[in-house]
Amino acid sequence: MVATLRAHSLMKNAADRSVLVVSDLHLSRRACASATALAQLLRQHPEHELVVAGDFFDLAFDAPSKDPAESIEEILSSHAPLCESLSERLARGVPLTLLAGNHDAGVASRDTRTRLLRLLGLPASAPLTTLPWFVRRAGVHIEHGHFYDPDNAPNHPLCLWSPRTEPLGVAMTRRFVAPNNAMMFAGAYQVTPVAGLVQVLSEYRFRAPLVIANYFATAGGLCLRAHTERATMVAESEQGSQVLIEHSRTLGVPAGDLEVLLDGGARPTHHGFRATFMRLYFDRIFATFATATGLGIAAFGQPQGFLLAGAGVAYLVASVRTHGSRYSDLPGERLRDAASRILGATDAKGVIFGHTHVEDATPGYLNLGSFAFTQQAQRPYAEVDPNGNVSRRWFSSD
Repeated sequence: MVATLRAHSLMKNAADRSVLVVSDLHLSRRACASATALAQLLRQHPEHELVVAGDFFDLAFDAPSKDPAESIEEILSSHAPLCESLSERLARGVPLTLLAGNHDAGVASRDTRTRLLRLLGLPASAPLTTLPWFVRRAGVHIEHGHFYDPDNAPNHPLCLWSPRTEPLGVAMTRRFVAPNNAMMFAGAYQVTPVAGLVQVLSEYRFRAPLVIANYFATAGGLCLRAHTERATMVAESEQGSQVLIEHSRTLGVPAGDLEVLLDGGARPTHHGFRATFMRLYFDRIFATFATATGLGIAAFGQPQGFLLAGAGVAYLVASVRTHGSRYSDLPGERLRDAASRILGATDAKGVIFGHTHVEDATPGYLNLGSFAFTQQAQRPYAEVDPNGNVSRRWFSSD
């Protein structure tokens, strides 16, 4: 399904305002301090447009059959102070722009805007904008950033994925992390097989074998999906390409800039069997099994078992030496490189991303980190003035 391409905010109105940018609140159906803090921040800036740069809502923990627009309505209704703040601002004509992230791609679904306005008690003319990819404010390019991360990249940034075609990171969260309550692995992309096994044994104890079996079933199914759903993924990508010109007009951004951005996106991991297989560390897992099996055979007096064990150990040593973790700090590096390409190839004055939950800043580029999951006492956000000047700021709750 192609995302609805609407820009309901009045561009002239938005151009005269400063903008607050936040990212990665990951709101759920439970009340949280970050929602209250955002409501407080908005009270301090009553006339600023709010742009949420993705992952405002945490939809990846819902069942595949759950309507994302319905989930978003349910989640926001669980945060009454924030609801009241957003409703009051929109009623006064202060714009709100929601960008889709990898955890809340449903922000751009056809029904989301309608449901949110109904929840907030506002008419269709309210300046609420929902967009699937990015927005420009005073020449500053703002998007979530998952398009440049292979494990979370969409099939096409202008086309909503389905549960059959969603990115690997989202699929693992929905199919393994959520059903097994394995929250220690939520976003823990740097975890290697040995470290993961130790964590599972420590956390689950007697339930560990079942959790491990569930992991293999899920991971194996996702490897198979990379092969069986390939045609569907290609079809979704083609649907997104068909609305490129329309989206260019919606944003007021040259179509050439969109083409440049598309060319710089990551090839999704879930588009290839081998890439998925290797990303889920199946090669190291099989090498470990080969080592254990070989030693078992040797223990029964069969010397050829040492050959099998030796081959397994040799592969593991070579693999770990080449790259201990196949994810580690790569997302931060990839987003930093993507920002540099955007600045060099388009007329953007600056670039703001989120996604990694790690704050970062280089000339012309700012990664907000997460407004919710921060290691600091203060919550990070950005302010963009009408001239395109970006200020990095932090908010302390009352």
